[in-house]
Amino acid sequence: MDDDFEYHLKLPSSPYSDASKHSKADLNTTSTDCIKEPVVILLGWMGCNYKHLSKYSEFYEAKGCVTISYIAATSTILFSRAKAKEHAQKILQLLIDFSYEDNPIFFHLFSNGGAIIYHHISSLLGNASEFKHLKNLFKSLKVQSFKPRICVL
Repeated sequence: MDDDFEYHLKLPSSPYSDASKHSKADLNTTSTDCIKEPVVILLGWMGCNYKHLSKYSEFYEAKGCVTISYIAATSTILFSRAKAKEHAQKILQLLIDFSYEDNPIFFHLFSNGGAIIYHHISSLLGNASEFKHLKNLFKSLKVQSFKPRICVL
C-alpha cells in the first residue's frame, strides 16, 4: 500500500445486535445466525481529519456496524483524478481483503471530497469485473453537505 493512502477500520464494540429485534420472517431468512455486520464507509470532506469523522464512526459502531473511514488529500481531489480512482479501487479492495464481500454495505459521504471518491467507486462497480460482485451489497447512500446528481448503480 502506498504512503498516501490512509484509512481507519473500526470494529463495533458489540456484535450486530439488531437481529434480535426482528423475527425470522422479517429478515426473509431461515436463521438469524447468517446476519452479517453492516459495513459503513465514511468518505470525508476536503480539509477533514479523522478526529472529525470519529463522531460519525462512533455512532455507527454503537449500532453494531464496522466502519471504514477514508479522507482523500485535497491535492488528490483537486489535481489527480487518476489517484482518486486508484484510492477508490483500494477502498473496494479492502472489502475483499477483510472478507466483507457478503456484508451489507452503506456509504456516508461528505461534501465534494466524499462525492468525488464515491463517483469513482460507483464507476468501478459498474465497469471493473473484479468488483461487479460487490454491487448488490450496497444498501444505502447518505449524502451530507452537497446536492448530488442521481446516479443509479
